Amino acid sequence: MTLMEQQVQPFKPRLVLWPRGAVLFSTNLHGLGAGNVPSDSVLLALRFVIYHFHHQRNRLVTYGDWLRIAALKINLSRECAFLLFAEAQTISPVHRERRIASNTSDSDLESRADVLGLVVALALLGCAPDENGNRNVAKYIKDNLNVFLSCLLLCNYALASENITSSRLEQIPRLDLIPATALSNLDVLFEGTLRTEKQMSTVGVIPTSISALLMAVMHWELKDQIPMQDLLEIFRKTLQTDMFSLDDIATTISTAKSEESTSRTMTSTQLAEHRKITVRRWSHIELLTKHAYRGANLRIKGPHKDGSVLICPRAMRSALIKDIRSSGPIILGPINGLLILDGLENLHVSAICERIIIQNCKEITVFLNTRTSPAIGRNCQQIRLAPYNTYFDGLFQELQYSGLMLLSGNENRWDQPIQVDSIQLKPGPPPLRVWSFLPLDAFYIQPTPFPTNKGSTLHDYFLRSIPAMYLDSFEERMRSAELWLQRNPENRLIGVPEKDREYLKHRVSLSQ
Repeated sequence: MTLMEQQVQPFKPRLVLWPRGAVLFSTNLHGLGAGNVPSDSVLLALRFVIYHFHHQRNRLVTYGDWLRIAALKINLSRECAFLLFAEAQTISPVHRERRIASNTSDSDLESRADVLGLVVALALLGCAPDENGNRNVAKYIKDNLNVFLSCLLLCNYALASENITSSRLEQIPRLDLIPATALSNLDVLFEGTLRTEKQMSTVGVIPTSISALLMAVMHWELKDQIPMQDLLEIFRKTLQTDMFSLDDIATTISTAKSEESTSRTMTSTQLAEHRKITVRRWSHIELLTKHAYRGANLRIKGPHKDGSVLICPRAMRSALIKDIRSSGPIILGPINGLLILDGLENLHVSAICERIIIQNCKEITVFLNTRTSPAIGRNCQQIRLAPYNTYFDGLFQELQYSGLMLLSGNENRWDQPIQVDSIQLKPGPPPLRVWSFLPLDAFYIQPTPFPTNKGSTLHDYFLRSIPAMYLDSFEERMRSAELWLQRNPENRLIGVPEKDREYLKHRVSLSQ
């Protein structure tokens, strides 16, 4: 060996696997305050797989059948069953399948979901958070590794046919050899990459599906049979927490830092779907308009109060707003995944989203355009719901990017919330309702600093998405206010605060 060869260190890539952060974020129901969560949810998931494949022998289950199984076999409340089914349709979408939208709609009973997505949502239900609200899902999976992987792999038709002979879980099936084609089932929850010891950041990381990664690293072929023990050993050695920390629900910030002014950070990633934008405290109107934000995951975290308006017009993949009190309105554009409102008080939030969970909130108003019924935890108080109220000229470009639409009429489920009072099925009187609809005379259309062409076809389309009774009430009040100002010209409306005006001037000067 030459001296040069001795000095050059060989490239030794290391296989690392982790649960997909986007899935973990969308499956955390612990913040709803809906009582005890079954700690044996992994076994419940396995029981569901065995029952379903014994009777159906395919990967699809209707919402009606799932409601029956969830109540009779797993003892889940109807509200919890609805949330898990909606999660499953997001985790593992079925091509051309209509997604469920309302907990009470009979038309949704024939909607179908992939059993694999339901298994993931149900199995993760028992992963409890720590005192800060975060879950160590990697440890939870390792502690239940054999059963957890068995749940996912048994959703393969060949494995199910060979190993499921009864509708009851009498003993955990012993999977000896796994067909390589079944590894694709693991892609729904896991991803990974090859790293060297010197790679410390996520800048150059492009995650790969776990099936493709394992096939390449282990030199497996589709015709191969993989020993289950080999697969378990790989997971024990390589499974870690999500390196992008997308499931970061907790508010972890020091007291010293919490007293600082605006703090805005963005993680460095190759793909927007793994990128996280975090905003803490803002002392003037805050505009999140960078193109790099589009398609990322937004986290607005306190402790924070007495702030100005925050506007994020960009389409986001997911969003969390946590521990904000008595601030100005928080105005969001389209979110094509889950929006979580947690620990808010005396606040207005506007958003277009696929799904929304409201928990630990008090005296807030939520202006919504959503295809799925809002989920409200029993630990909330005085939640007011209203239709979405914000328009700017770039809104429809953001909607196109996100794949969402401004829904009108009954398609917008802002007024069909479900109150999740219990995860498990419990008899008893109905609980007190913690939500109401915003009074007509309190509705308003939120102004923004962005250009708005009020005569455009798109603006008219936005107005048609607002229920007529709310829009008529607002327009009548606007006409009355204009007449009053004409009769009393000495009066003026309250202007924009000086700090916001100076900030907007600065932003405009930078963009010119």
